Amino acid sequence: MARTPAESRHTPDLCAAAYEALLPRIEAVEAAALLPAPPDVRAVVRVALETSDLADEEELRARFARLPAEEFSPTVTEALRETARAMRHMLLRRDAAEGQGSGVLLQEEFATAAHDTRARMLKVALHYFEDDASHAAELKRIGRKKGHVQLRDDLERLANFYEATREVIERDPKWYRAGDIVEARRIATELTTLLKAAQSDELSQWDARLAQAYSLLLPAHEEVRAAGQFLLRNGGAERFVALPGVRRRARKEEPKATPAEATPAADDPRRRDDPRRDDPSRGVAPHRRRLVTRPPTPCHPRDCPSFPAELIVALFERRPLAGWGSARWRVTPGNNRMAAPDSVRGSERASPDTCRRRRVASGWLPRFARQRTRQPAHRDGRSEPRTNVRGGHPVIAWGDAPTRGTPACKRPALEEGNDEPAEPQGSPAHGTSAATR
Repeated sequence: MARTPAESRHTPDLCAAAYEALLPRIEAVEAAALLPAPPDVRAVVRVALETSDLADEEELRARFARLPAEEFSPTVTEALRETARAMRHMLLRRDAAEGQGSGVLLQEEFATAAHDTRARMLKVALHYFEDDASHAAELKRIGRKKGHVQLRDDLERLANFYEATREVIERDPKWYRAGDIVEARRIATELTTLLKAAQSDELSQWDARLAQAYSLLLPAHEEVRAAGQFLLRNGGAERFVALPGVRRRARKEEPKATPAEATPAADDPRRRDDPRRDDPSRGVAPHRRRLVTRPPTPCHPRDCPSFPAELIVALFERRPLAGWGSARWRVTPGNNRMAAPDSVRGSERASPDTCRRRRVASGWLPRFARQRTRQPAHRDGRSEPRTNVRGGHPVIAWGDAPTRGTPACKRPALEEGNDEPAEPQGSPAHGTSAATR
């Protein structure tokens, strides 16, 4: 099989010579300086060799040489080429030591599923992109060699290829399956686990050296790529591509200045006479200034306008209070509760029930006011007592008493020692009437 132009320029002998020359420098890389290795080292080596070949073109080589020495060193291109060649030699040595993965035995069902997935995905890819110059070379390398390592690498490449060309490949009505990407990655992960469990000390040594060489390759490639994109900024900058598996870090945004840093200094002569100099709400949004400058309002009977103290006294003494009619307040002495309309209470104030709960917990209300009984339903189906106002004084209905709605002058008097009004014997509350008896 004929070699590609890149393989012709980077023969095994040249790669072996580069490895021997760079071995001391590779072994000198410390563990703290190691970079995380990419998942596909072979693709990284291929892209690095293509970038070095692009920079070695006659026209670009002359333009690289004209760059200022303090901005770009001419030796970076040579270092990139030699490091990529050394990594290619290490991959060849590693494959030879691994023995193509023949020492690992796979279950028949697992091996069949892996090969079928690769064949099906490759068939779909070749059907649509076999004649595409940008993808033909990559697809021809898939399935050329046998072995567990090559099977794992092929599945990873096909999964990445499917993700890049999903819009075209998913149109295939016969061979395309939506779950092939996930299945290929799952099989590749299991193969990696099996190969690592069976690998020898020699394989571990080659993996460590590949990681050290990659730590030298990545900075050189990024520098050559940045210089090449600058030289071809008017056209052709896309020819210098990034290494596979390398994600560009997002540029960190500068931290926003805090309100204290945004305001001028206190000793600024322009602000010495400014009365707002020490205002803590400076630099705060208008809709949040009240939360900063306004302390929490204490819930106290004398301070909370939604629950006046004089109304509490009138409630417990069970007497009408002048000026407090049903249009503003609704009083229910049966369970010591009261409610005010929203127009009186205000949306920013606490509700009467909330104020009452806080006062009961703090001891401001008497002991008999701590009971929390639900208002009984009235016989006429209404949930609130009826309250009449005559002469500016509220007449409060007491539970289900038959005097509900009766003027105060006609209500029965309270019995001695009893807080509830006496009910006539014929009232509906007793269940029978005088006529029935």
